[in-house]
Amino acid sequence: MWYGAQVAEAIEKYAPDYGFEVELKNFDFQKLIQSRQQYIENIHRAYDNNLAKNGVEVIKGFAKFIDTNTVEGQWRANHC
Repeated sequence: MWYGAQVAEAIEKYAPDYGFEVELKNFDFQKLIQSRQQYIENIHRAYDNNLAKNGVEVIKGFAKFIDTNTVEGQWRANHC
């Protein structure tokens, strides 16, 4: 979202230097939110695919580092 604001500022500030006469009329915040969400989903999908392709088992949850070699966490499953 910050990047979207940067784009608008850059267009307004630098367009005249390149011969463009630009007027920023309106802003579709919902479109920005949708595009941002789609971008994030694409990144997550790419990470998930690459991890699966490389045989990495992903365990989603919370854990904490106990020391440099140890991670502590708890997992529950309904049908073990």
